[in-house]
Amino acid sequence: NGCASYGSCGQCTSCNPTPPSDPCAGVSCPTAVSCGSAGCASWSSSTSCCSSVCTSCNTEPDDPCDGLTNQSCSYGCQTYYSSCSSKCQTCYSDNCRNRTAVISSCPSNASCSYFADCPSKISSWSCNSGYSKTGNTCRRLLNDICPSGYSKSDGCGCTYGFRATRTEAGSICTKCCTAAQNPNGNLCMKCAY
Repeated sequence: NGCASYGSCGQCTSCNPTPPSDPCAGVSCPTAVSCGSAGCASWSSSTSCCSSVCTSCNTEPDDPCDGLTNQSCSYGCQTYYSSCSSKCQTCYSDNCRNRTAVISSCPSNASCSYFADCPSKISSWSCNSGYSKTGNTCRRLLNDICPSGYSKSDGCGCTYGFRATRTEAGSICTKCCTAAQNPNGNLCMKCAY
């Protein structure tokens, strides 16, 4: 403790008083833990020697999205995971939900084009050569050409009468008769006037 006073001969006559002992000497305080966003679950008791510190953390819940593959979709996501709404489970295979077909099916005797991103829907169509569009069908164009030897005429210019026929389209075609073909005047038709 050291000498407090000395005598005339230099000898120590009294010592310094013994300092009080440290009450916390040898006391081991708990080690604090860091919990981050999980938060502290339990604290140590505060004593004269140790402050209260966090001794355990709350258990963070498992992320339901962990381990799930988020699909990358060209035409949009069709379904999301029921346990993780931020990740796509299945994709649309085409863009048909955003396409409107001009006709439900390709008619006979027609040529049809389909959407590049929706091969099941028709984007445009036209009738093949020799057919005409009627509603959603293609109808064969009727022949309107007179048979050989006939012409589109009323036949009134024929001296000896005429024979008549019609094209598929309904046009009247006539052919003049000769005198030999109509000797009696009743084998070929005549104009009404």
